[in-house]
Amino acid sequence: MTTDTSLSTLRRRAFGMAVVQLRNARHLSQERLALMAGIDRSYMGRIERGERSVGYDKIWAIGDALGVSFLELAQQMQVEFQVLRRESDGTGR
Repeated sequence: MTTDTSLSTLRRRAFGMAVVQLRNARHLSQERLALMAGIDRSYMGRIERGERSVGYDKIWAIGDALGVSFLELAQQMQVEFQVLRRESDGTGR
């Protein structure tokens, strides 16, 4: 069974992976996305690596910069979360 701590880690990583996927699909550099979202580039790096929890204001700013709705960002995060969950359970992709 996955603990709350590891679930939090998976969720942070899933959000970061979703941001990376959407950013790459739009051919944006991490630096450009950070600038567009009003976030420091090093902080954006920590978000993308799943090292930082992100509040709603930052989530909205990132979504706006990516040109996606909150729902689209959440849907991509859910996709990434399922991948990570299967990997952590040992069932693979």
